[in-house]
Amino acid sequence: MTDRVLLPAVENEVEVSSPVAEYWQDKMSLDLGTLRASYGWVFPKEDHVNVGVGGFGYRSDFAHRLKTYDHEHLNRRVPNQVRVRKSFGYVLPLRRKDAPIQKGRTLLIGDAAGLVEALTGEGIYYAIRSGQIAAHAIAMNQYAQYQTLVDDELMPDLLIARHYAALYRRLPGVCYFSAIYSPRAWRVLCKILRGEYQIRGIHRRLGLLGVIADLMPSYA
Repeated sequence: MTDRVLLPAVENEVEVSSPVAEYWQDKMSLDLGTLRASYGWVFPKEDHVNVGVGGFGYRSDFAHRLKTYDHEHLNRRVPNQVRVRKSFGYVLPLRRKDAPIQKGRTLLIGDAAGLVEALTGEGIYYAIRSGQIAAHAIAMNQYAQYQTLVDDELMPDLLIARHYAALYRRLPGVCYFSAIYSPRAWRVLCKILRGEYQIRGIHRRLGLLGVIADLMPSYA
């Protein structure tokens, strides 16, 4: 059994016309519900837009379905493209609970350690923070403490996020309508995406939605 759960994603760097770039410069897009257990995004960059899709591969033909979704999502969200500069696929690795990320003087950080948040795909914060923890362990010559510190500080959020990812996979309609019709849920989602909230900090505030999420089996 692998010590990582791998979530597939497809990403495109898209050159757009000036009017389209101006439209997207202060916006972002999340597409929920088009393909079950998946999501799409559009993020503005300095001289292009980043458009992609990702999800939780729950069936054997998921890769084909994700590629089709990527094509349709790209043309629907950014119809007036100049050109696609680059397209690439990759996987988001999720570390299984207690999987080793330290052996001797070797420490794994970030994606190499599977420190990716399953709900939003965020990995930059966890890469930076695990790197800081690793640097401290090296400086103190306490390599064996690295995994314990990661487990204590970073893994609680990552494990809670997997329950919410499972909730989205199994009940996408509940998640979609909660975001659309509950101003409170929408504000919480926005704050999570901006990095203003840690998931464990808002978990108890979500009431029934949090209880339902707790009942969902985690991915790892």
